[in-house]
Amino acid sequence: MPTLQYSAIASLLHGSALMFVAYTGYGRIATLGEEVHHPRRTIPIAIMPLPTFVPYGYLPKNDCIPNGSLG
Repeated sequence: MPTLQYSAIASLLHGSALMFVAYTGYGRIATLGEEVHHPRRTIPIAIMPLPTFVPYGYLPKNDCIPNGSLG
């Protein structure tokens, strides 16, 4: 089975996937604003710790990529 090399088509698909995830995430936050009791207070409190904790979810994946294989 041929491997998918990093080409223009792969870049386009990668960018499309990122935009889709970003759009659905934004839609979820907008929907959440209608469901919580005090959205102006609650949503920022929920979003502010994300930049701190989310990278720790990706650290184990960092060991899966051999050094120097990305460029």
